[in-house]
Amino acid sequence: MLHGSAFLLLLPVVLFDFLCAPFRDFTFTDPSDFLSAGLIVLTVTALAVQHRRWPYPISWVRFASAAAFVLAVLAPFVPLVVLYLLSHRAETLIGHWPRPLVDDPKYIGADDPAYRSLSRAFVYASAFAGWGLFTWGALLFHLRCSLTAARLRWLMGVFLAAWIVFLCEPGGRYIWWLD
Repeated sequence: MLHGSAFLLLLPVVLFDFLCAPFRDFTFTDPSDFLSAGLIVLTVTALAVQHRRWPYPISWVRFASAAAFVLAVLAPFVPLVVLYLLSHRAETLIGHWPRPLVDDPKYIGADDPAYRSLSRAFVYASAFAGWGLFTWGALLFHLRCSLTAARLRWLMGVFLAAWIVFLCEPGGRYIWWLD
């Protein structure tokens, strides 16, 4: 668990890590490796097409605003859930809850297919979070003139709160994973 303002120093690093995730850890030889990077291209292209229809219909603004809210919450939540599942599997393998700087996630369960699958699932969950960050930023940029300043601040506040919860969660799962 991070204490004090350490999360403010770590937050840009974590966000950059997740922004790079769709392009890292993939060889781009399998079709599934193109999923997150392709979704980023598809999403940004769709928003560019929609951007040409200014002024936006109110129904589109409501939908895009709701999508930005959902992405702000889900982007950190999905990898966190996978990390807790991975930690639970590690606990069954090593007999105690894995601790940062003590139980290295790379060396737990080398022969356990469930642990290896969950480790790979975290790579894809990180890529999802990266896509969510790209899409959230593109949506806010796209909606900057259509939403009130208060609504934009609220969406940014939800985004920051969700990522601060991700960093400061009591289990320290992301810190353990970085080990």
